[in-house]
Amino acid sequence: MAKKPNIRFAGFEDDWEQRKLGEVCVRVTRKNKNNESDLPLTIASQYGLIDQRDFFNKVIAAKDMSNYYLLKKLALGQNGPKKNIREKNQQGNLKRYK
Repeated sequence: MAKKPNIRFAGFEDDWEQRKLGEVCVRVTRKNKNNESDLPLTIASQYGLIDQRDFFNKVIAAKDMSNYYLLKKLALGQNGPKKNIREKNQQGNLKRYK
């Protein structure tokens, strides 16, 4: 892996450092225990995290959303990677909740 990419953001000159996602992020573990939220989100590649009602024109989530994770604004959400992606140690689709 190259230590410096061909295209850089201004002000970034140092070599790249490879990091595991867990070294720069904290996993969200807060669940919707008391059904305090009825906003089911989905990850759409063209829109990022979006209300299911806006994307599918209906709710596809379970009626009981108490086992769903609650994201705060600016948190990252991830589609669970498929088995063949997990075997290659890839993280899947990562999107920010705006």
